[in-house]
Amino acid sequence: AVLLLDQLSANARLQLQHHVEGYCRTAGLKEVSAEVIFQSKPDPLVLFPAPKTTDLEPHAGPVTVAAFSPFHRKLMLTGSVDGSVKLFDVLQQRAIQTFFPPSKCLSTCAVSAAAWSSARPCVFAVAMEMGGVYIYDLLQSRQEPVLELPLTGAGSQRAT
Repeated sequence: AVLLLDQLSANARLQLQHHVEGYCRTAGLKEVSAEVIFQSKPDPLVLFPAPKTTDLEPHAGPVTVAAFSPFHRKLMLTGSVDGSVKLFDVLQQRAIQTFFPPSKCLSTCAVSAAAWSSARPCVFAVAMEMGGVYIYDLLQSRQEPVLELPLTGAGSQRAT
């Protein structure tokens, strides 16, 4: 019961405490456990408040991909049909950095995928819809990809 209560805000804890105390008086209980808390049927919004939301700086077009860092839970990459990739600290509204992977077809430069490295915290890859994968390592370059893997073929292939 203590672990459950420790996770609540002061206001929610007080609401829950009053609710459970009333239940215990009615039921004639002297000890409170996690089971008693749930038997009292508290308001679920007190135990599980709505998540916090934020509005992030928008892209110029629809977002096609979003990926959280496996190493830094507040860091998120977003890619868009406008061809940009933004790095966000989700606690801030503005992007920390905006990347524009090199693209030969500016009118069709949508980002089709973005993924963080599972082995290196500052490395991520971006795939463009009309060709190419770009690897970024923020320890080596804060703006340019450190490796480019072009799409080979006639140029009419799409990477999805």
